[in-house]
Amino acid sequence: EPESILDTNESSDLFNSGGDSMAQRLYENLNRVINKETEPASSLVCTLRPYQKQALCWLVEREQEGAKKTAAKVAENPSGLPPNWNECETDCGKKYYYNSLTKITQWEFPMGDYHAKKTKTSIRGGILADEMGMGKTIEILALILSNTPHLLQRNASLPPLNPTTGQTLSNVNADAPISPLDQRTYPLSEPRSTLVVCPLSVVTQWRKEMAKHSRPGFLSVYVYHGPNRRKDIQFLHNHDVVVTTYATLATELPSDKKSKRAKQERGVLLQVNWLRVVLDEAHMIKDRTTRTAKSSFELKSERRWCVTGTPI
Repeated sequence: EPESILDTNESSDLFNSGGDSMAQRLYENLNRVINKETEPASSLVCTLRPYQKQALCWLVEREQEGAKKTAAKVAENPSGLPPNWNECETDCGKKYYYNSLTKITQWEFPMGDYHAKKTKTSIRGGILADEMGMGKTIEILALILSNTPHLLQRNASLPPLNPTTGQTLSNVNADAPISPLDQRTYPLSEPRSTLVVCPLSVVTQWRKEMAKHSRPGFLSVYVYHGPNRRKDIQFLHNHDVVVTTYATLATELPSDKKSKRAKQERGVLLQVNWLRVVLDEAHMIKDRTTRTAKSSFELKSERRWCVTGTPI
């Protein structure tokens, strides 16, 4: 539960004091609640600014908050329909769905609590919309390192960095091979990897930022792009982070989802059980009718984030 801005004793004192004092104390209490900070895992080797620590706190809380909401949410809304949606039937008895607000009619079940109904948990994630230049990439990297179970275990087993001989940010090889720690086979049924989807123009930036700001050899990162990309579910699942492009993701979606071969034609990105999906420059999917958007909706993940600094 969120921390109360004013406890009982404080509120009593507050309203017995003068107006200026009351406003000042209210401001201080608001700051105490809103400006909570979280320190990142030690595997992040850069120093976060205060606002980035506040962002990390919110990111972690959003992922953990969803895990705590189980079937209780489904009990409140047994149909699983989002607000303003209604279930209807044709004369032939076929179900369809109508939105009384947008006037949209569709055959498919609308998303919403449906995810919670199927998985018995709420969607964990949100929209990170800091302005350009605020360091959203670093904030997401801090989230990956600080709230991914197997990475926290790995970090705890490593000796601390030597402040004298540790990593220097200027001499990191962004194309270095992945860490030997990750050359193992992990059960496909246990989500562990983060998928980052971004425009081609920033793929290299993501790769370099992760190499530059994490401990040397700590993260295994694979760029899934190009004609020689490795279409192996287990191979992708073994990596900590997979980076791909919207164009590549769009090719993973079968041209006809209703065909008998649609399931076999689904690309490997749509078959992996991701722990976390991050859509960078998420305004790329603002038109839900595009192939890019539809392929993004088909990704299987416990945690979902949209990252954008572009107003939509």
